[in-house]
Amino acid sequence: KARDIYLSMPAFRDCGDRYYIMCDLILDRDFDEAVSSGENGINSLKRLAARTYSTSETLMQEKIYAYAGRMKKAGNYSFARDIFAILKAYGYSDSAKQIEECTYQIACGLQAKGQDLEAAKLFASCSYNGSADRLNACYYAYAGEKIKLHDYAEAEKYLKKCLSYSDSRDILNGWKEIYDRADTLYASEDFAAAAKVYASLYNWSDAKAKYTDSRLAYASQLRANGDYEAAREIYLQLNNNTEVTETDYLIAIKLYNEGKNNAAYTAFSALDGYKDSALYIRKVYLSSARVYMNNGSYKDAEACYLEAGNLEGATEELKKCRDYIIDECLAAHNYTEAYRYMGLNSRKADMLTVAEEL
Repeated sequence: KARDIYLSMPAFRDCGDRYYIMCDLILDRDFDEAVSSGENGINSLKRLAARTYSTSETLMQEKIYAYAGRMKKAGNYSFARDIFAILKAYGYSDSAKQIEECTYQIACGLQAKGQDLEAAKLFASCSYNGSADRLNACYYAYAGEKIKLHDYAEAEKYLKKCLSYSDSRDILNGWKEIYDRADTLYASEDFAAAAKVYASLYNWSDAKAKYTDSRLAYASQLRANGDYEAAREIYLQLNNNTEVTETDYLIAIKLYNEGKNNAAYTAFSALDGYKDSALYIRKVYLSSARVYMNNGSYKDAEACYLEAGNLEGATEELKKCRDYIIDECLAAHNYTEAYRYMGLNSRKADMLTVAEEL
């Protein structure tokens, strides 16, 4: 209000001078309010940086610079950097250099807390003395954490950024030696050993893919040697359902060849028509029919022959089976049942004889 009154009568006494004094006092008041607001006053400082005192064009920027210096000395580097950034827009003093130093100190704080990747981004953005070494140290430390988590792919990425730092190059060369040893084992068809070595590298390079390849090759090797159960377990672990089904099929054939008809039937039935499993089910019935025949269980044999259909002479064997059933019926004087089976076997002459008995 005082400023406005002095402005309204600039020619009276020293009102003109007092007007400028009021303007300067207003700037002082606004600056003090901005400072007392702390970090919330940053926008006010931006506006004030463009203002000038009647006695100096740079006095306000000097005051803001001094304030930034106090914040920096107090360890509030983030806020100090923001203030120096305001002054940098005006090219004031060494604001750019101060921003570099504040950024460096912020990065050092993050590094001390173990936030290496965040610190590295800041070190990479400034050229302050020592930043390059700190940057490499952050990359190395971050890679070390990833190695602990077996994330070798990520670790390799950052070790390559700091090859000249500490033993980064030796670590990478060590992984290459391990990888080459696994390749040698794979080439010699020692797939189980190769898989273990590849596994030790986890996801470095293409070790993960080669680990899977080695496991698949080992499973195929086991299956070729007849160790179907061990092979099937590996296929299950790798979620390879196609090979699991193929292995189940081979297990079913093995059971069939061993004469384990009940188990073979269950195994082939579970395959739901895979390959010629339906044909093998008929073969299982035929095999079971022959077992029943040898045991004298002709009715059970007949039921199995019927399921086998005309497979591998089953029709002729079925007739023979029914002849045995006819003999059993006649011996038991069960002429009605004998007559029925004679009809099934087309024994017309015998049917007349039985009819007369009836």
